[in-house]
Amino acid sequence: METAAERSNLVMAAQTGDTAAITRLLAVCQADARRYARRHCQASDVDDAVQESLLVISRKVKGLKAAEAFSSWLFTVIRRECRKLERM
Repeated sequence: METAAERSNLVMAAQTGDTAAITRLLAVCQADARRYARRHCQASDVDDAVQESLLVISRKVKGLKAAEAFSSWLFTVIRRECRKLERM
């Protein structure tokens, strides 16, 4: 389990384009993403929502203004993906 400071450092490293940090960040947040998606998506959409959300995170993490906002941003991305999949 990573501390908030360690996760924040990982986010900042990912924001610089460090591919190892991005990979580690996605691995670290995957369990939280899955748990959140189970609450907000239909059961059949959980895997797709998590996969799409992590893809968005990996591409757009550089644009995140504050590393401390990562968790809430992650959950917002997942919630949007769940809604998108629900409309399909």
